[in-house]
Amino acid sequence: RKISQSIINEFKVSESVEFMPQTGKQENTIQFNYFKFGELVNIKYRDGAKHFKMFKDGEMIFYNLDATISNTEIIIVEGEMDVLAMAQSGYKNCISVPNGCNDKGNINMDYLDNCIDYFDPECKFILALDNDKVGNRLKDELARRLGYENCSVVTFKDCKDANDCLIKYGIIGVAESMEAKKDYPIEGVFNSTDIQNDIWDYYNNGLPKGCGIGISEFDMYLKFQPGY
Repeated sequence: RKISQSIINEFKVSESVEFMPQTGKQENTIQFNYFKFGELVNIKYRDGAKHFKMFKDGEMIFYNLDATISNTEIIIVEGEMDVLAMAQSGYKNCISVPNGCNDKGNINMDYLDNCIDYFDPECKFILALDNDKVGNRLKDELARRLGYENCSVVTFKDCKDANDCLIKYGIIGVAESMEAKKDYPIEGVFNSTDIQNDIWDYYNNGLPKGCGIGISEFDMYLKFQPGY
């Protein structure tokens, strides 16, 4: 995964043997520990077959929530490994959703309700979620709730996510992807490049001829464009 031991130690990633309901037996697991102001409030367990479970009655919050303290720009990713990959690449102002949305498109965003008050009122968000149908669905819902005008979007080259980009292209690839971030598209807002063909058409050909009503004294002053 290209994650150094120092990053693993810094984020307090640990291991344990846990009963996993998916297999019905004890399994060796990685523990992603969820902290809020330095206090452990939840744990996600992951076994070798990529089965997950959360600590019973643990608090649903963003992973690495403490990164929001005193930061006015926050990167949001879709997985604890992506947080580690971003930190490995020098971006430690990164948090992860504790769960995505399922294949049916259902999203449980209790964690956002639980954490929204911890964000700076002037905070801007960089949405760097998985580049797939489910990830795009989650990205759109986060942008809607956080405010489209407060969000920008990152795509990690031809990779699914930040960790895949780190593995394939290294730290430089992650940095290049971050530098290429774009403002979140807002419906009804566009720039000149979006309508450049229309602009050149007006420049070369002028406005379209209007339709008169057949009275020359009137038509010389006012004509109408169908559909306007």
